[in-house]
Amino acid sequence: MTYARDLAEIRLADDETVGGEGANLGELISAGFPRAGWLRHLP
Repeated sequence: MTYARDLAEIRLADDETVGGEGANLGELISAGFPRAGWLRHLP
């Protein structure tokens, strides 16, 4: 299992594995907003 993913690869459909905040950040980045911060996924 991978515990680190690029936020640009994450979409709303991934909310069960990355949480709502991570999914929203992934969508914002894919829409062209600048990256600001990081996200940590806990198993």
